[in-house]
Amino acid sequence: MSDLYKDKSDLHIARCQESKAHNDLAYCKNQAVDQEHQLEELLKHKEECVDGLKMAKQTGLTPLHIRELQLLVKHITSVLETLSYKVEASQKNLEMAEEVWHEKNEYFEKVKEENKKGKKKSVGNMLVDGDDGSTEDWKNKNKNKNKAETYYKDGHPPTMAKNNKSR
Repeated sequence: MSDLYKDKSDLHIARCQESKAHNDLAYCKNQAVDQEHQLEELLKHKEECVDGLKMAKQTGLTPLHIRELQLLVKHITSVLETLSYKVEASQKNLEMAEEVWHEKNEYFEKVKEENKKGKKKSVGNMLVDGDDGSTEDWKNKNKNKNKAETYYKDGHPPTMAKNNKSR
């Protein structure tokens, strides 16, 4: 593989890795925002329930309704605890995704710069070597690559006529 094709392949790989890292980063950002939004909504709901408990006697709630409201607040509190762990985890994932993206982006930019510099050198080398990338050069290099190997004695597959004669 020539250096020019290797450079293009390296550039393609670096671009794909950077793109994947960027997509992962976007996914992590969306996940973190969603988790935080859920946490905020649940906190508001808990506040409403706690306010309802404070006003329970004034609003005429029965002891059964008060108990149900207390159980709901207790359940929301446990869900909030779990959700806060998820928010922390999504923030850590977001930070890691940002670091990975920065690394991949820097590597991509580096390979892109090297590729630009390499093109200038490769063009000079191709002209010196006499390989200008023309169709004739490509044909000469690749003329034997497309020949299929055969495993028959005479190099040809048996035909129906040969099979009938041998019977």
